[in-house]
Amino acid sequence: MKVTSNSVSDACRRRSNEAGIERTSIHEIRRTVSSYLNTVLPREAVANMLGHLPTTNERFYDYDISSRSVKVEALEKLSSNIINFSAYSKVEKARKAQ
Repeated sequence: MKVTSNSVSDACRRRSNEAGIERTSIHEIRRTVSSYLNTVLPREAVANMLGHLPTTNERFYDYDISSRSVKVEALEKLSSNIINFSAYSKVEKARKAQ
């Protein structure tokens, strides 16, 4: 199967929905990951990990993460979903029941 930008976008939207987080794009996830990593790693390292020049990363992929806890929670949900969807579902249902 050929991987296209549309298939990546469709998969990202589908997984966001399955994870119970707001519909998102792969580009938004890259921005969120970059912004979070910039809080714990040197900017040059983050840019290198994403395949950017530091100036490109700073200009297009780093933004204010004052609501970082919301983004971290979303990434944790997505991670749990990828690793073990059934365990994620049980935790989410229990959380919603409270």
